[in-house]
Amino acid sequence: MGILLDDPDGIGNLTGKQYWEVQLRNKKVLLQKVQEGILHLSSASGANNIVSYTIDTGQDKQTVTRADLSSLKSLEFNLQKEIAALEMQLYNNAPRIIQPGY
Repeated sequence: MGILLDDPDGIGNLTGKQYWEVQLRNKKVLLQKVQEGILHLSSASGANNIVSYTIDTGQDKQTVTRADLSSLKSLEFNLQKEIAALEMQLYNNAPRIIQPGY
């Protein structure tokens, strides 16, 4: 038998569905933080005053700049696709069409 990793949060005790619900929640939180960063860096006040923005998920911090906007928008799009796929698999929902308003 191998060595077990520490599991202080009890992730190993979750059922399959519970695990994927935690992943879905985490992706939604990350998506919200990414969208906040995009909003701050691309807003009218951000265009003049804000040079960088820190995304703080509670577990990790990442500072992004206006130069990172295209990668943030790509990350946002990928997270939206992953969230939609997880929701569809978890809750058997019909697929959603997501069209950003910018």
